[in-house]
Amino acid sequence: MNEHILEGKRILLLYARFFGYDVLVKEKLEALGAHVDLFDARANINSFEKAIRKINAKYYFKKQRRFHENIRKMNADVKYDFIFSNDVLDVEILKQYRNTYSSATMVLYMDDSVKNMREVENTFKYYDRVLTFDKKDSETYHILFRPLFYVDLFNKPKNCACEEKYDISFVGTCHSDRLSIIKKIQNCCANYRYYFFCYMQSWFMYYYHYLLEKEYRNVKKDFFRFKSISMKDVAKIMQMSKCVLDIQHPNQTGLTMRTIETIGAKRKLITTNPDVRNYDFYNEKNILIIDRNNPIISDSFLEGVFQPLEKELYEKYSLSGWIKDVFVKE
Repeated sequence: MNEHILEGKRILLLYARFFGYDVLVKEKLEALGAHVDLFDARANINSFEKAIRKINAKYYFKKQRRFHENIRKMNADVKYDFIFSNDVLDVEILKQYRNTYSSATMVLYMDDSVKNMREVENTFKYYDRVLTFDKKDSETYHILFRPLFYVDLFNKPKNCACEEKYDISFVGTCHSDRLSIIKKIQNCCANYRYYFFCYMQSWFMYYYHYLLEKEYRNVKKDFFRFKSISMKDVAKIMQMSKCVLDIQHPNQTGLTMRTIETIGAKRKLITTNPDVRNYDFYNEKNILIIDRNNPIISDSFLEGVFQPLEKELYEKYSLSGWIKDVFVKE
């Protein structure tokens, strides 16, 4: 890939913060020649406000409008080539960005399903390019399809001899039915070596689930983690694992970031997402699809060896490949 494909381009990157991906995307854009101003796409809200947002988003969008007004005023004199967002922005915010930066290409990339991004479809017409990681959403809403990416940290070097301490590992936020599936796997595969990092954003969220869901009352509190893990440590855990467990949200058909990261890490994948069989990197020797209601993991799959992919696939699913498709490819 041309290392200067974005040479001299100015980008306003409104990227919802998520385990440091915002910074890594910024750094890669800059490595490809762009000048980048990075801001969180979301207004700063605490855990209580996040819970309120799920019930009624009106208060949140009011706060979001003030938040983005400050960003726009701060950079009013900059001539941006691209304005990028991966979150739901209020229509009034989008109109203001369009008025201030009339020559900029406005890009929306959805790394979550439309079902989980309330009213996002009402904002599509304000963007020049709308892309999604979800193949089903791309067909339903007639928007561009582009899967997620893995960052360089997950790119396992050739001939890397890594000690495999775990048969199955999972690192992720504890939402939807993830806890239930993890406990089922523990029960049906008791002889395997596990590493489970089930993250919760706060004690408030833990008690919220504890009061509403019986499943949480049957698990000790110290099973959950309330301090996030670094991406470097996630990559290290994956390198020490034979297989990586992926549990997508039940309302989501697109492939998660974790699924794509197993490509770079050259690790086998156990996933609840049956749509993975429709992707060009699918290989039943590398990927096991399980039933989220009755997960069964065979010894033969765990004991098998990862089958390397074509070089073009590693490039396609890398962060550089993603940037090319999102910002450059017509």
